[in-house]
Amino acid sequence: MDSERPKKKRPLWVSLLIGLAAYFVASWGVREIMHWPMWGRTQSTESILREACQSINYNFPIRVDEHTRWDSLRAEAGNTLVYKYTIVGVKPEVIDIPGLKAAIEPGILKNYCEDPRLKDFRKRSVTLKHQYFDESGKFLFEVEIGPKNL
Repeated sequence: MDSERPKKKRPLWVSLLIGLAAYFVASWGVREIMHWPMWGRTQSTESILREACQSINYNFPIRVDEHTRWDSLRAEAGNTLVYKYTIVGVKPEVIDIPGLKAAIEPGILKNYCEDPRLKDFRKRSVTLKHQYFDESGKFLFEVEIGPKNL
């Protein structure tokens, strides 16, 4: 007789924390931008970010984990990169937005402040915005990390 236990469904916040870990693994986009040949030029940081985003956006969307899809990366005025994520396969009313934001923000902050690959971002005062949406496109929340956090 098989006495296997049924698998417990993982809570959403755990899945999204796994997604955050996958985000760090998926930071190839950041590496691509940081190794962009234009960093050494006199071109503005905003211009460099825009061009770099254009060159890597063909890779999206990327499924980060069971509940997170990374849809795009775009540059905005003010030396800002915006990461757009969609929470998939979850009803919006089930998402604990304050809890999820509180779980995700410390990891993003630590990465921004300590990752040596982001040294040029810090040096050039680049702000990172991580925006989360539900599957219908409704904005859920944003985590913004930048020079103000140093």
